[in-house]
Amino acid sequence: MECRTRPAGWQARVRKVEARLAVPAGTRQGRTAGYASPAERHGKTLRLKALRARLARVERRAGAGAVSVARGGRRLMRARLNLAGTGLTEGQWRERWEAARVFITADGEKGKAWGNETIRVNCDEGWLELKLPAPLAGLANRPHGRYRLACPPGQEPREREPHRPSGRDAASPGAIPETPGGQALTKETRRPTRPTAAARR
Repeated sequence: MECRTRPAGWQARVRKVEARLAVPAGTRQGRTAGYASPAERHGKTLRLKALRARLARVERRAGAGAVSVARGGRRLMRARLNLAGTGLTEGQWRERWEAARVFITADGEKGKAWGNETIRVNCDEGWLELKLPAPLAGLANRPHGRYRLACPPGQEPREREPHRPSGRDAASPGAIPETPGGQALTKETRRPTRPTAAARR
């Protein structure tokens, strides 16, 4: 979920503003700098009140189990109410909306076999596995609650994928719409960093 629906995200924002307001304007205490001017500090005081009010609302919703999540994004959802202002036709908006709602991604983990524990991809053998959530574990066709697709995954053209990940790379696989009847597999791979000459010294 985005920061707007998670109490932790709003708590972090409140703490950041509180820390800077605790320092007089134009000064610094240790690693924390106060705001540049009294006017800016006053504006941030008002901002802090708004943040605390929003945090309280989010915490109430979370406590009641009524967290609001828009699969596809609130910004795009609201754009449907003002197509003229966005410059989109209804068909263009619908295409973006459907694409945003079917996007699947997972952060890569270095040392994890074939990407990470959520989406596993083996380019050489041509298979893709998903870790199913607990309610769907009964549908798994592989050990440990995994589901392997019946067909090999399609991938982006090779020229857009300069580095072919190995089994232990920190790759972030994802699926994006390619055609009305299929998905395209993408990978973002972080190469291992090498120490510079200065660092070796």
